[in-house]
Amino acid sequence: MSQQPGFTPEIIASIRSRFINVESDPIIGKRIYFENAGGTLKLKAILPEVELLTGLPDNAGRQSGASKYITEAMAKGRKDIALMLGANSGKIISEQSGTSMIFRILSTIIRSIPGTNIVTSDLDHPAAYDACHILARRHGLECRVAHLDPATGEVRPEAVARLVDEGTVVVAIIHASNMLGTRNDVAEMVRQARRVKPELYFFIDGCQHVSHGLVDVEEYGADAWIFDAYKAYSKIGASFAHISDRLAHLDRDNLAGKPADDWDLGTREPAAFACMSKVVEYFQWLGGNFTDSIDPRAKIIAATRAIERYEAVLVDALLHGAGGQPGLLALPGVTVYGQTKDLTKQQAIIAFRMEGVAAGDIVRFLEARGVCVHTRTRDAYSRHTLEALGINECVRVSLCHYNTCEEIAVLLGLLRQVQK
Repeated sequence: MSQQPGFTPEIIASIRSRFINVESDPIIGKRIYFENAGGTLKLKAILPEVELLTGLPDNAGRQSGASKYITEAMAKGRKDIALMLGANSGKIISEQSGTSMIFRILSTIIRSIPGTNIVTSDLDHPAAYDACHILARRHGLECRVAHLDPATGEVRPEAVARLVDEGTVVVAIIHASNMLGTRNDVAEMVRQARRVKPELYFFIDGCQHVSHGLVDVEEYGADAWIFDAYKAYSKIGASFAHISDRLAHLDRDNLAGKPADDWDLGTREPAAFACMSKVVEYFQWLGGNFTDSIDPRAKIIAATRAIERYEAVLVDALLHGAGGQPGLLALPGVTVYGQTKDLTKQQAIIAFRMEGVAAGDIVRFLEARGVCVHTRTRDAYSRHTLEALGINECVRVSLCHYNTCEEIAVLLGLLRQVQK
């Protein structure tokens, strides 16, 4: 196996050529995109799939040629998603959004498994955090919250395990934060929690992790690992999950004549599955630059490991400087939240505040100069995590592997102008 230490300029150029709206978009024109946590750039390869499959009037399961094509595309999509996630067991299911997926899975578990409490964390996206509280109240359960460490932004496995007892129905934990970029050690969380209750159900929200690193659901051993397609270089309007065999067979809403482990409610959008096949093809192309193996999974592993290495370079540049511009940690009056030392625990998302300048003003200043970032405030999406950090707002810079250090240097230079 041959390994390259990182992305060469040629590989970066080839990566960027495979995405649309890399340097500009048709709405605002030229810009640098640092809002990948809200939705990644899309692969050019998905557009023909959307046009073809959305245009067909046929439904799956019929005898027409178009119907057979749709059925095969969806079956291939499920198989490719399983390959991407490292799944050798269980099922791949789909929903319209990650939020609807979370509510459906957690509702199914809580209705089926007796107990007294459920566990989540205040690092979690509200899709899980709020779902846990709403469902706990609805079913007369206690909702226990494992707290993040404000110094690092992580939730430690022992903080979760301490809250688990024989009455715990399910643990719902985020793999990586969409605000701080912190990557939790979910495999160790599962192991420690199941030392307390071996048959415990465990749910992982992987929406923010999926575009930034390796996924290996068999290693984690959770009952559900979910992601949104639009945060994995694909189209909006679809989410996917790997679920365990035991979860697949729990009682839930379904049509009476369907197989016991069939989770599809109504017609699924075939383009969403075909687009994910294109994402998997992209990973295999990228991985081929870093391994001589012809095994598809080996190529995916090589691709995601290369992405992890390169994005660590991007985060280091943002924190410590690029292109002659000082990094965030050197800018006076700037506070960075989350992990800044151990970048193996940090994905390419950084949250910060600038003393004396409102987060919204920073975002508008950058937007007017062609740099897209985002604010996080105490709204429906971020309140509980910001409260845990003891702040009211922050600016979020979210990178991806098609971004460059040159783009980061532009951002850092503009942030110095904000302070003047």
